[in-house]
Amino acid sequence: MAPLVHLSPSNRGIDPKVLKASGGFAWWYVDLLDEHGDGLVCIWSFGLPFLPGYLSAARQGNAPQAQARPSFNLAVYRNFDCVFYSLQEFGAEHASWTKPTAQCDVWRFGNSVVEREIGDAQWQINIKIELSSEGSALPLRGCLNAAGPKRGVCTKESVPDNLATHDWTPISARNFGECHLQQGRTSVLNCSRGRVYHDRNASSRPFDALGIRHWLWSRVSFADYDLVFYWLWPTDRKRAAQCLSLRLDAERTQSIDDLSIDLGQPRLSTYGVPWWPCIRLSKQGRPWMLLEVDSPVDRSPFYLRHFVRAQRFDTQEQALGSMELCRPRRVDRSLEKPFVRMRVQQPSNNSFWLPFFSGYHAQRWQRLLRLPQS
Repeated sequence: MAPLVHLSPSNRGIDPKVLKASGGFAWWYVDLLDEHGDGLVCIWSFGLPFLPGYLSAARQGNAPQAQARPSFNLAVYRNFDCVFYSLQEFGAEHASWTKPTAQCDVWRFGNSVVEREIGDAQWQINIKIELSSEGSALPLRGCLNAAGPKRGVCTKESVPDNLATHDWTPISARNFGECHLQQGRTSVLNCSRGRVYHDRNASSRPFDALGIRHWLWSRVSFADYDLVFYWLWPTDRKRAAQCLSLRLDAERTQSIDDLSIDLGQPRLSTYGVPWWPCIRLSKQGRPWMLLEVDSPVDRSPFYLRHFVRAQRFDTQEQALGSMELCRPRRVDRSLEKPFVRMRVQQPSNNSFWLPFFSGYHAQRWQRLLRLPQS
């Protein structure tokens, strides 16, 4: 039986054929977080499943190709609170993915440019960010720069040529980066040293056709290593959950086996999505780690993001990180679609409420009422 998610080595890139798959997806993810709770999440993609109308078109049998729906997503955090959010979709003519060399990738989404180079041992990324918000004359401008050792995932498994499963690759962790963002004369983020994590996801099949009922993904950063957890529960409740647990340190990536999870008592988010404030992990039947999960900082009818504090019982080490929960079959349902459109800036026909929910949060009323901003 095929796994719910497939773990690929970091030297395996996304097959560009995925971009031509109807209803498929490819996204690349970077997050940066420092000890003060300042940082960001940046996702650039083709066929992002969360875009309004994308999955519902696949359910109706007329899914567009992934390359027809490019997008760029940025969430900025200060003191563990989201202060800026933008998910912007572009026309296909305003986005591109090129490879100037075998080791270098360049993506362009409007005026934002991502340049990444992955060598045999080192990795670096430079992201130039320029995003305009509906109702604002002042674009957000800045950059994110990170570099360090590549963290290879050692696996001999092969991936089907058509990427019929959800293919996931952690590319780098336990590295540091910096990010500076400005809107007009206002400093939105000034982070000179944050821990950086980078991965990618892809499939040629629609997101809600992969047999995933829901998942929890988490990355926590200890002093000398990162732990990454990916738990997936199948839509077939007779199947066991799948757990991928990795330790990424200075030398290598190791799989952590014999882990079990106790979610504890759930709470409900604004949209009725359950989440768990206290998660306990056991290793070989013995208590191993406690994850204390903060209230969601990003929420939707199908997705939640949290900050997490971790403590190991065996070493008493503590760490800071993040967690996300996703329920694929709740994505792009007609009842919630108007609420999602409020937060997605599309090439045309945007929601009246978009200026309130997309952009720098401190200026949301000025954007909605079209008032001057500094």
